[in-house]
Amino acid sequence: MDIVPIAGMIFSLLCLMTIGGFILLFPVTMRLGKVLEQWLADRKLKQGENAELKALRETVQGLEAEVRRLAERQAFTDQVLQPPPPESGALPAPGDVNE
Repeated sequence: MDIVPIAGMIFSLLCLMTIGGFILLFPVTMRLGKVLEQWLADRKLKQGENAELKALRETVQGLEAEVRRLAERQAFTDQVLQPPPPESGALPAPGDVNE
């Protein structure tokens, strides 16, 4: 038995399988590449959103602390500006007779 015809058939089969595999797998690999690119873009966008969200939280916390300080100052000012309560042992005002 001669090996040359068998080698020719094996070579032809390998060429056909290579070309067929390329024809079948090229669209799949292109689609997979697009999916992976989109996934990476979404991941980067999500990381950017996380950074923006963290900055927003820090800003809100700073504003909350400032409002708390302003509320304490306003409460102190209101307390200082209130008229003192009348004392029970105070002298009656002139012309005020309750006898």
